[in-house]
Amino acid sequence: MKKIIIGSVIGIIFFICLLFVIVVGILGAVGTGAAAVSNEIEQSEIERTNDIEKLEVLDPKLDGDYITGSIKNTLGKDISSITINFDLYDSDGNKISDTLDMTDNLKMGKTWKFKAYVYDEDVNSFEYSIEIYDF
Repeated sequence: MKKIIIGSVIGIIFFICLLFVIVVGILGAVGTGAAAVSNEIEQSEIERTNDIEKLEVLDPKLDGDYITGSIKNTLGKDISSITINFDLYDSDGNKISDTLDMTDNLKMGKTWKFKAYVYDEDVNSFEYSIEIYDF
């Protein structure tokens, strides 16, 4: 009877150790996969930043109730969606508002004329940023 109990205890301990090794292996694989996905996302962000720097932003200016200008797609590929965001400042340099314009399907080599409405009449200057999306 003692041999059966000792054998059962050893079997249970072996099973628990085996289960532990399997769980640790699975968690390690999932962690590696998550790191790989995170690395792919970071690489995608770097590529997107480099792409934005390659775009030609032509003559952005405050024109009455609008900020106008154009962006030429010089990336060598089509852009699924592009947004130009504007932070708007008063004469003291305080941010008072923001606005944007966006378009879809900007073909390679083509130029998009943006026109973003300015809601606040106290706008004296602006800064812009660009976001591109490839779907």
